[in-house]
Amino acid sequence: MDAKELLQRYTAGERDFVGVGLDDVDVSGANLSSINLSRASMNQFFADGANLSGADLSKASIYQAGFNEVNLAGANLSEADLGDCGFRRANLSGANLSGANLSGADLSGADLSGADLSGAIFRYTRIPDGSIRSDSRE
Repeated sequence: MDAKELLQRYTAGERDFVGVGLDDVDVSGANLSSINLSRASMNQFFADGANLSGADLSKASIYQAGFNEVNLAGANLSEADLGDCGFRRANLSGANLSGANLSGADLSGADLSGADLSGAIFRYTRIPDGSIRSDSRE
């Protein structure tokens, strides 16, 4: 599915996009709150890659999705269910992850600088060095 179709269907009231393939789409700045992208694939394969920077994904269900190497800089993922998601090498800098469920998520190599992680749930979350840095200060 391309970005245009996703946005048209979302605007028409559809919220259930379970298992959809959205590789390399650009929906930066889009309002996709309460969308269901569970088991979706949104990986980067080309230089421009999948881009959700600045998108509103608050209260979204994105359980077991593959968002590896995706640009989510400044995205609003507050109160989203991101359980068991793959965010390997994803750009989550400045993202709002407050109250998000990141249980079982894989954040290996993800950029979380400046991200709001207040109230986020990290049960069994995979982080290579065992720590979370949410700002660029050492």
